Amino acid sequence: MQKRAPFAVALAMLSVALLGLKSKPTMMHRSYVEALSLQVAQYLELFSAE
Repeated sequence: MQKRAPFAVALAMLSVALLGLKSKPTMMHRSYVEALSLQVAQYLELFSAE
């Protein structure tokens, strides 16, 4: 249960960002989503390496 929590958090963050992108894909928001997905990918990599 505890091991799956970061994945759920990362997925939730990403889905919220993607939903926001659908409603108003401004340039700033797009770069924010890109940065967020990169951060999420790094976070998951770090977590799975442990």
